Amino acid sequence: MEAKKRLTLALGGAAVLAAEWALVRFPLFGLHGMKEWPTDLLLFGLIAAVAAGALGAKWAVFGTLAGYLAGFFCGVMFNYPGKTPGTRMGWWVWTCVFLAGIALGIAASIIFAIRKKKTA
Repeated sequence: MEAKKRLTLALGGAAVLAAEWALVRFPLFGLHGMKEWPTDLLLFGLIAAVAAGALGAKWAVFGTLAGYLAGFFCGVMFNYPGKTPGTRMGWWVWTCVFLAGIALGIAASIIFAIRKKKTA
């Protein structure tokens, strides 16, 4: 993949992730009530998306983007009370689904790269 496409992939992924964060952080705040955690996940996701985009791993970028939103909605659905009084488990579910999305994206990028080399 040429450098211009990699740059577009990295910056486009970062822009879409920032838009997802803005959607989750402000209009959907009433669903989760977390002020700092969405931003922490955004920062981690930006590092993952930009690094994957710079390496040309488009499926890893897509996995990061999908994992952020899927993690949010799973976290809202499974926001059960934690073992400590006053805590909820939504942030934990959100993080696990988000990391799984990144891992699946990385795995897909590696698998497709290997398949592309075999057919070429």
